[in-house]
Amino acid sequence: MGRPLSAHCRIVRGSILTGSVQTTFSAPAALPPTDTTAAPESAATASGPLAVVLVVLFIVGHVAALRMITAAPYAVFQHYARWAALRKTWLELAVIALQTVACFAVIISRGTAATLLAPVRIIGALRLLVIAAVVGFSLVVPSESVPRTFGEFLIAAWVALAATVNIVLAVVVMPKGALASLRGWVGSRITLERGTTELTRPWDARLPWVVAGWVIVVCAVLARWVFDGVPHNDDGVAYLFQARMLAAGHLQMPAPPDAESFGMTHMIIQGTSWYGKFFPGWPALLSVGVDAGVPWMVNPVLGGVAIMLTHRLVVRLYDRGTANAAILLLAASPWLLATSSEMMSHAAALVWALLALLAIDQQRGGPVNAWSLVAGAALGALYLTRPFDAALLGVAAALWAWGVGGQRLTLGALAAIALVSLGIASLMFPYNAALTGSATLSPFRLWADTLFGPGVDVFGFGPNVGISLWRNVDPLPGHGAADVVLNANKNFTLVNFELFGWATGSLLLAVLASVLGPSRRGDVLMLGIPLIVIVGHSFYWAPGGPDLGARYWYLIIVPLAVLTVRGAQMLSHRTRNEDALAGTRIGSALALGSASALLCMMPWRSVTKYHRYRDIGGEVRTLVRRHEWDHALVFVHTRFREDYQSAFNFLSPRLGIDGPVFVRDAGPGHREAVVRQFPDRPVWIIGPARETHAGHLVVKAGPLLPGTVPTGDAPATDRVLQVVLPARR
Repeated sequence: MGRPLSAHCRIVRGSILTGSVQTTFSAPAALPPTDTTAAPESAATASGPLAVVLVVLFIVGHVAALRMITAAPYAVFQHYARWAALRKTWLELAVIALQTVACFAVIISRGTAATLLAPVRIIGALRLLVIAAVVGFSLVVPSESVPRTFGEFLIAAWVALAATVNIVLAVVVMPKGALASLRGWVGSRITLERGTTELTRPWDARLPWVVAGWVIVVCAVLARWVFDGVPHNDDGVAYLFQARMLAAGHLQMPAPPDAESFGMTHMIIQGTSWYGKFFPGWPALLSVGVDAGVPWMVNPVLGGVAIMLTHRLVVRLYDRGTANAAILLLAASPWLLATSSEMMSHAAALVWALLALLAIDQQRGGPVNAWSLVAGAALGALYLTRPFDAALLGVAAALWAWGVGGQRLTLGALAAIALVSLGIASLMFPYNAALTGSATLSPFRLWADTLFGPGVDVFGFGPNVGISLWRNVDPLPGHGAADVVLNANKNFTLVNFELFGWATGSLLLAVLASVLGPSRRGDVLMLGIPLIVIVGHSFYWAPGGPDLGARYWYLIIVPLAVLTVRGAQMLSHRTRNEDALAGTRIGSALALGSASALLCMMPWRSVTKYHRYRDIGGEVRTLVRRHEWDHALVFVHTRFREDYQSAFNFLSPRLGIDGPVFVRDAGPGHREAVVRQFPDRPVWIIGPARETHAGHLVVKAGPLLPGTVPTGDAPATDRVLQVVLPARR
């Protein structure tokens, strides 16, 4: 006879709810890898073939769920298709329905119903209600109507619940012998349990380097072959052009001969000067890649550096097992991989933030030394890169250095950090003065106030706050309480989807760790940074997405990874006596979820959204080589501003000195002005392959004799957010 149902349920309940990374791949010291005496499995429950079927069903269900999502390669939020449309794509619905029915059948036939109720006892009903509320809030971004949003919410909830139950059952029915063998094999090679910072396993020393190398290689592949080695949104295009200015040794360049012909969003032409609106930190770092001829490699390298810094910081705050688990999760994070592949500033900001926190902790408990200088320099560099991120991270770092969640630094160390950080941050003043003529007026503020008026693109609340051009990300006029909720929903939804790319959603364990509260030294910091970042950004009118996920919240990616590990460890602690292999089961579930994200979610995201994102590609690179345009004047004849951005990505700011000159065809008078400036260059005309769609630029005419002015009407183009001002007095 089998054991009583209550005993069986205790075993199964422990098997799935022990989300412990301490036994995810290896056994803790008290449990030898081959120990199977603590909770002998029921023959009715364990089944290797059934586990394989459920794993396959989970992956197929993930693919089906992704195919139900509309994720256009534009700056719009993704949505599940309408119910009416889903009825036409019957195969995807059939797969999710099959997944649901199969899971229900396994629950009934294997007697695992009590597993789904176990969290009430282990976590508590009130905490579960909070977790459900946060996860539910993070499922969908509202659409144009309440019925549409509610329908989409039902689909998203169904998909996530089916995936969660599916993966739970898959690890529950895995045979104990196979799990014990896996735990023993991995546990003999790498430390994943809590409690030690020492190098105790053969792979421990190499793991951070291997993971960092993996991130660099994967991101390099994405950067070059998915993102085409070029930036894809307005910010990235302007960043690259500023980096080229700095690589040429200049903060600004002589103004182009015709402002309309060289119109580019986020650029400023002031009298005879031409410069970008952004802060200098990231363009300066990107200029290193420009000098090396591979600007697209800078962020992949920074992604690898972030992995190394994360590991070192988490080892100090927790232990080697927690650090190893955290970087393994990050190595498969679609959010980290994508952000470390484009040319935005967020990867650099994360590196500076991690370096500052690590240096502060290294300084703790001793007299002033070089780590204080490193911490101050990193905070100052963060300010030069993303000032508001520096303000928010600075609050967290200051509280932490003062003794909240750790030993207080000496007054000398605190003073050294403050002085160095303020000294480096103050470089912003001469930078501003050199460009705008005023030390306190940044190019960013000059650009925004000129185009939209003072008090619009600012932090704070009011009926006039917010730029009306971007209703796709900020649908309500002004900035008030409703905007705070809507912006938080957008970012939570993006994080839930992009953080790990799990079919179940990414936030469950991190939210669990948050509601259970801090119990170790690093928990205060890992909980505090997301809280400060989320609350701080509620004062800004724009949510930041949907480019590269919740990019304004990117500083929380490492804390969320650590909190996910901590949530697993906390569950393990509460169920440690119920199943010796419970942690191995949950570790298998996490590994399966991340593997599915790498195999299914990342290729899908790369194809449907990131490749030729915003209709920008790298075909101009091929045209330059094929037609030997080193000394050409190339008119981009199009009504889409994205087409000129594709060409602008290959424009040297040293007009007429380096490489081809790409100009936007702005009409007869503008053409004449440009040709007069470059009379000795053969003339070419390029445009989109299809006049009705941006992208895929091809040669339309050329080469024309030098001095030839193209004829014909200029196409009506989209508005370019460029500022043109008279010279400073």
